Amino acid sequence: MHLILWRIKMSNDNLFSKAEIKYLIKNKDIVIGSFGLAAIILAAMNYGILYLIPGIILTIAALGMRGYKIYKIYERNKKIERTRIKYNFKKIKTMDGYQFEKFVADSLKLIGYKTELTKKSGDFGIDVIAKIENKVIGIQVKHYKGKVGYDAVKEVHSGGKIYKCNEYWVVISNNHGFTRQAKIGAEKLNIKLYDIDDFAYLLDFK
Repeated sequence: MHLILWRIKMSNDNLFSKAEIKYLIKNKDIVIGSFGLAAIILAAMNYGILYLIPGIILTIAALGMRGYKIYKIYERNKKIERTRIKYNFKKIKTMDGYQFEKFVADSLKLIGYKTELTKKSGDFGIDVIAKIENKVIGIQVKHYKGKVGYDAVKEVHSGGKIYKCNEYWVVISNNHGFTRQAKIGAEKLNIKLYDIDDFAYLLDFK
């Protein structure tokens, strides 16, 4: 099955769009389960008992993969909630933009990063510089209510080069996320995008 998905990914015949291929790879448990159920149905329609055993195996495998995915989501949400309480994320709602930048810098400092805030104006799109091991991370911090667009991605990439960063992040204070253009740009430029839950998960090292 993994070979089939790999062949789909590598295919050049435009059978699937890039978005569809990503969906198939991400949700391979659904794909495997579909093959399994199809095989069981064929066996039930007297197409041969040989369909039944592979169908059962594929269906059980798909259920196991789905169960593991649900468990990972549960564990992630538990870590996020623990971090929200530990770092008092509720106070973010009362912060202004600069206070949230400081909150991001101070939170990263608590888990081992060396951080510094850039100047309030003329920062070239970089609000926080974080260092750990051989990484120099340029971070643009957005205290927005809505989705963040491509401009943030473009600014952190160009500004990060000025500060000689080798990694780039955009951190936002909500869960509305990023626009499609921002996600595409971030993927191409190798920029990490963190909504507030992603950032909370990053802070939990347990």
